Order: sequence, then structure tokens, then C-alpha cells
Amino acid sequence: MATQATTPLNGLPTEILQRVATLLPPQSALNFVLCSRRIHDACDQLSIWRQTVQLTSGFTTHPVLLAGAGRITWKRFAVADAKAHSLNYDTGLLHWLPQAMAYHHQVSSSADLGNLHLLSDPSHHAPGQVIFENEIPIAGDRPTREYPGDLTSLIDINAWYMAQAASFCYTATILCRSFFDHSPSGNPWAPAKSLLEACPWTKIRGIEPESQPAEYLKLAVVLHTLANKAIGLLGARLRAHLAKERTSSNWRSYRTSSPPLPRSIPFSSMMVLPNLFDSNSVREFSLCHIAKMATPGFFKDCQWTGYECIIGPTFEDGGLRYTWDGMGEDNIMIQLNNFDQPPHTNGNPKDKQVERNAKFTLSRWEDSRFYVLQSNYFHGGHETHRLTLRVDSLTGMIRIIRHVDFDGLPRPSGSGVITPFGIVFGGVCRGYWLWLWKVDWSSESRL
Repeated sequence: MATQATTPLNGLPTEILQRVATLLPPQSALNFVLCSRRIHDACDQLSIWRQTVQLTSGFTTHPVLLAGAGRITWKRFAVADAKAHSLNYDTGLLHWLPQAMAYHHQVSSSADLGNLHLLSDPSHHAPGQVIFENEIPIAGDRPTREYPGDLTSLIDINAWYMAQAASFCYTATILCRSFFDHSPSGNPWAPAKSLLEACPWTKIRGIEPESQPAEYLKLAVVLHTLANKAIGLLGARLRAHLAKERTSSNWRSYRTSSPPLPRSIPFSSMMVLPNLFDSNSVREFSLCHIAKMATPGFFKDCQWTGYECIIGPTFEDGGLRYTWDGMGEDNIMIQLNNFDQPPHTNGNPKDKQVERNAKFTLSRWEDSRFYVLQSNYFHGGHETHRLTLRVDSLTGMIRIIRHVDFDGLPRPSGSGVITPFGIVFGGVCRGYWLWLWKVDWSSESRL
């Protein structure tokens, strides 16, 4: 800090010094308060840091709403903004970047996907340990490695906490973008991508929350890590699919929604975000959305849209083919039979309405922790759905009790996870996905 004698600014009135500080970007303001003790005493104030963050930082477009926050909290946001201009991709990054992205900082559009992918791999935080430990032999095919492997592995929960924080940043960055290079040279995360998309890692194993709380918590963090990352990878593919479809002549018949942009998701109102740079912030971030998002109230009086995706091999080159079915797409069978109209009360068991968007109502509480949700009948362009879900209110893990179509025939079941980006379900079969998000999160209206 400079001395009083060598800093001419010391002679300026306090009000002028404070005005200067509020007009500087956070990095410059942080340097400015170090010019002298007088400037530090005049400008290191709650009102100064709050105005600096709100007026000149990357948080400007979406102001940070922190009722009752003190000087230290606002100054930490200024420090985070300064760091966002020159990211250092080490584990220290995970103590502030997830919160910054949840508060819609502009860093989401500039972060490096390759480095975030590396940080989202738990083996990166547990040197010498491998994430893939088991192999599932498949007749007539190469053995497929199981993801994430055995919960008793030496990759402990702290490595998964860091991977989970990084996976949130990874997906927020992907969903901010509209173009992706899918060539091998531009896709360094291809091995993880193929395994995430093709392996049934979402299975909720036979672990009892009461008798094995540590193992159950680790499973929850593992599934949230992989669910975040899977949504990012699926979102990239979905954007590419929609960009191609919109060039076709019959696009207007689809009436689907675009995947959500991070800026349209109110993360800060759905998450109990930990303080930036706190020593426990990485651990606390991992499940900080559960208190608000895993409650029945989060599903009340709202509608959900999304996509069903089935990934299978192509006959031409042995690669993977992605088949998408958007919720709310025009469905000719629904329209021809008038099933999109309100039902009558004539006793006909098929006389029920199938809606474009999913809606969930609370069916019952099983106990103080688990509850059951029942959906309406809703449709995509090809399929119809009705879901009965068992939700763990403490971890956000979901088990599909029943998934049927309009005629009551079984559809793929499995497990799911409530993430900050919506709900993602993985089927018991490889390559099946159902991603649902709230309609008002969509970046574009239905066309």
C-alpha cells in the first residue's frame, strides 16, 4: 500500500474518492483501494463494493440479489469478477466459479470447456485412482465399462464434490453456446461423452439411506455430478439437431421448445448458494439446490417440456444415431382422435386428455423423506407418457415407479436426478434419456 506522501489522490474529498471507486471495474477498484490507507479507509465500504459489482462487473446484466449481504460478501463478488477475466483452472477455481455462473456472470460464455471437462473428472482430484473399475460383458460386442464404477472405490466423496462443482460449470458453459466442434480434435471429452450417453449409470443402487448414510450420500453426489454433465453433452447434441431441423420445410409443425439458456434459469432463487471462497463452499454447493428444488412445491402449478432421446448404433458406419422426440411436438394420432381435447364423462376408459406439457401433482408422502408425484398424460411427436415418480426430498434422486403410454403399455423406466438444469432420467437400457425442464426456462417460445 502506498504512503500518504506519495499519493496525490489523498488530497481529494472522500466523496470524490468513493465516486471514482464505484465507476471503476472491480479489478481496478481492488487496486485503487490499495493506493493508500486513506483511500482504503474511504472506499473499502459496503456501499462501494455493492455499486461496483452492480454497475461495472460481469454481474451487471443479471444483478446479484443479496438482501442483507455485508461488505465482505460484496467485496468477494468483486474479487470473483476480477478473477473471471483470467481464469486459472485449478481446484481453487471451484470455490467461486459455480456461484458466479449461478448468478449469471458473463464468464459462462468464455470459460474453456476442455479445462472444465478435466476438472469434472473425479480421478483428476484423486491422483492414481481410476474411475472405471468394472466391465459389463455384452454378447457379440466389446466389453463396456461401467460408469461411475464401484461406490467403494478409493475415489472419495471429496473428489466427487469437486467434480460436481466443475460439472455444473461445464454444462452452464455448454448451454451458453450454439456451435460445437464434434470432430475428434475439437472434442477432447469424447470418451467420457460416449460412456455417459450409452451406459445406464443412473441406476439407484440398493443402498438404504438410514443404515448406510455415507454410501447413500456418496451415491447422490456421484449421480448429480454425472447428471449435470450428461445434460451438457445432450444439450450440445440437441442444439445441433434443432439447428438442422429448422432448415426443413415442415419445421413449423414441430412446436417444440429450445433447450434452456443458463440466463433463463433462475438459479439463485432455486439454490441456497454458499459464500464465494469459503473453505466449505465446494461441498456445500453440491446439493445446494435440493432444499428448494426437491420439494413438492417446486412442481406445483407449473408445466414441463423437454426431449426424449434414444441413442443407438447406425447400420451404415457403426456410429451412434440420436433419435429425438420433443415434448409438445404435433402428434397426428393425438389430433386425429381428439385426445388433445378435454375429456368427456361418458365412462370410456380411452376418453382422457393428452396434453403437450407435463404437469405433476403430489400423490402422497410415504414418510417424512420420500414422496410420490403423478404426472398427467403428455405427448411428444411420436410417443405418449405418464410418469409416477418416487422422490427423495433430501438428495433429489428419483425412482420411476411407473412409466406408461396412453394405452397403459410400459415405457422405459429407470432412475432420475433433479439438477439445476431440470430433471434427467436414464433408462435401464443403454442410450435412453428423458430430459425435462420448466417451460418458462426455454430460451425460445414454441414455434
